[in-house]
Amino acid sequence: MSKARWTKKHFNTLHQYVDGGIRRLSATRRRRDKLSSQAVACLKRANQPWLPASNMTARIVFAEEIIKAVSRSTAYRREVPYFAVTLVPFTKLVQLDGGEPLEVSQVKTAVLRTLAGLNYIGAIDLAPYRQFPTARDTTENIICVHAHVLVWGCDEIKMRRIVSRFNRETEPILNDFRPGDCRPRSDTQPKEWIRYTLKFPVKEYQLVRKLEDDTLGDGWTETSRWKQLKKLIRPGTAALLANKLARFTIPDILLSGGDGCQIASEAVRNARQRLKRDLQRSTRRSVRRVFGRHVACNVADLIQGIGSRRP
Repeated sequence: MSKARWTKKHFNTLHQYVDGGIRRLSATRRRRDKLSSQAVACLKRANQPWLPASNMTARIVFAEEIIKAVSRSTAYRREVPYFAVTLVPFTKLVQLDGGEPLEVSQVKTAVLRTLAGLNYIGAIDLAPYRQFPTARDTTENIICVHAHVLVWGCDEIKMRRIVSRFNRETEPILNDFRPGDCRPRSDTQPKEWIRYTLKFPVKEYQLVRKLEDDTLGDGWTETSRWKQLKKLIRPGTAALLANKLARFTIPDILLSGGDGCQIASEAVRNARQRLKRDLQRSTRRSVRRVFGRHVACNVADLIQGIGSRRP
């Protein structure tokens, strides 16, 4: 998990920054081709009730609704320990710049098999890597598909055994990185980890060789180990990820099991209803502003179907 505190303000600010960068690209004639037509459609407010995975407002609203659903649920009890789990099943790495479609079914299957019988909620995340080393001694821009999950109702010994077995059975993307990670969290942090699991990719990464002190020579020498550097995602990289996610909705990348299935279903339903109500209110205000209040009273039939068709 990131060292940053994933408060509501931090979560919303990062997503508004990414949203602004993508929208500026879509409005720039020279760089408009970076976004596919499907990705541009997902940015439109009329499509928010379908919870597109590349729409930042939909992400913000859904994160708020799933946190509310967790706090209301009797299945999630504060006295039960919970764990922040990250799983990186070694699937085919997807080219960041190419037109290769993104597939999430293998990650879903791996999470379902690994966490069978446990209570969890989470989502599939994308990690863009610039200049990722390959077996041919070259570098490529790739996407590492992985999962962040909140697990509860399991003791720490059992949870660590599950993750250890996953690490033994799964090939890492690099020898220096473990495919699975499990960290117990206190009761004051479930909201932060839930937001972290549901975020749009806000960082991009690069791998460099670690250095060691060359005591026999002059200075430092490279080792065979890798160090991961990260920085805030650039608008161009965010646009490429938006293209990959354009055909997915948030429920498509959502992960849930056990008691988490009911929480996830409730959050999806409430988020769609909330976004549809917000869209209808916005449409009414626009009609009043243009045509007057007396006309706005007669447009209920017109706006009733807003958000009812999938883009």
